[in-house]
Amino acid sequence: MKIKPLPLDSRRIQGLTLVEVLVALAILSVLMAATANVAVGSYQSDHQVQQRNQLTQIMMGLGRRVMAQDILVLPASGQTSLSLNATQLQNLGFQNTTQVSAIITVRNPLAVGGTQINQFSVQVCRKTTCVQTNVGY
Repeated sequence: MKIKPLPLDSRRIQGLTLVEVLVALAILSVLMAATANVAVGSYQSDHQVQQRNQLTQIMMGLGRRVMAQDILVLPASGQTSLSLNATQLQNLGFQNTTQVSAIITVRNPLAVGGTQINQFSVQVCRKTTCVQTNVGY
């Protein structure tokens, strides 16, 4: 007994139908849109982390200069704070300071074992992102 092969559908030999092509294109576009959305979100997150790291580096640099009692970053006698804009930060040697500002504020001195420790708050901001630390000498 011989098995007879099924006759092939003639339209299948010619190619895909228009509906099949459109469905495939729709599925591909949804996948591409989802992939693009993930890539953009990842880029934005990386950019925010990079900006925060840069602000932290500037804050730490200013904190070291405060601890070294650098008069360029300490508020003048009788003043409670010192504000630094992007140009002033750049003149202090910091790079990429566009839209960055810093405020160094005198805090209440702390007496420890008869020794007075001067305390300062260092805050560095870019737009709505800020980092802050307290230092003393």
